[in-house]
Amino acid sequence: MLRNLNVDKKLKEEVFCKMRPDRVSLEAKKDSLICAFGAQYLRIHREKHFINVTSRKMRELAKLFIELKKLKPGLKDLMDALKPQNYDIIITATKKVASYDDKLDRYGAPTYAMNISTSLKQCCNIAIMNILKSGSRVQTATMQADVKTLIQLIEANWKFDVSSQACSDLNLKKWNKVTMVPLASDLKLLKDHLCEKAKTAASKLSLVDSTDVEAYITLTETVYCRVILLNRRRPGELQRLLLSTYQECRNENNAYEEFYRAISATEKLLINSFKRIVIRGKRGRGVPVLFTEDTQRDIDLLQYVRHAEDRNSTGSAGCQSCAVSGQSKYLWNTQ
Repeated sequence: MLRNLNVDKKLKEEVFCKMRPDRVSLEAKKDSLICAFGAQYLRIHREKHFINVTSRKMRELAKLFIELKKLKPGLKDLMDALKPQNYDIIITATKKVASYDDKLDRYGAPTYAMNISTSLKQCCNIAIMNILKSGSRVQTATMQADVKTLIQLIEANWKFDVSSQACSDLNLKKWNKVTMVPLASDLKLLKDHLCEKAKTAASKLSLVDSTDVEAYITLTETVYCRVILLNRRRPGELQRLLLSTYQECRNENNAYEEFYRAISATEKLLINSFKRIVIRGKRGRGVPVLFTEDTQRDIDLLQYVRHAEDRNSTGSAGCQSCAVSGQSKYLWNTQ
């Protein structure tokens, strides 16, 4: 039913197949403005994991439009709803989707109520671009004025109508949420366990059998957990670390002579012991990741086993027998 839709090819091939097959997804796929929003979001966020985020944001807009059609049945699509006279209806529909309780004066999903305004404004900007590309001058000017007026209404009044209460409800949930902080003794037990498992797996790969799949996976997982434990980084950030980034990074701690003379002996020992890599963090910010000497040795062993097939012309040993692919671009490879 959807293969003949005139939408972005990448959006159709990568996002549509990931969306849940229900009424909300069908509404998102049929609406040209929501599809244009998804295509634009996918062009800006090119990482693979943003495919699911694109699907979620398109579904959020589709849920809002479904509620808008219940309140105003004459609406054809989301573009038809982006008019200043529909602002109050948009507020009502947003509260309905965000599970707003009139009696308790509280949002069940405050995050949705806060974030949907940004998606709406982006849809308005896309709508203005589409209006300028087609249509008569008089009609274009009228439609463009309506969409710009709606953007002004959202920027001026959304915080009073929706965002302020939603933010208050979200903070209230955070304040009353129990935070479980691990004890230092528990962290030490975890680290000792990971080191022991890594030592056993490394011994199997280097001394017994370099094609041991279970040992390879165990060593990869233990190194990954030890790096997270040391750096306190988000798992999603670290799991997307590229192999080329790790290999190309070289520690040149003595490159800046004045800096090296200014630090203490303890600091010199630390910078010579750790390998430092900067990876992409939240919102495109660079975040540093440190690798200890033992994790570096384990990663070197993993790379040796991983690329054994490239060094063995017969292909009878190494990664081919180990069923570990050396073609993955990521550092943490267990496929």
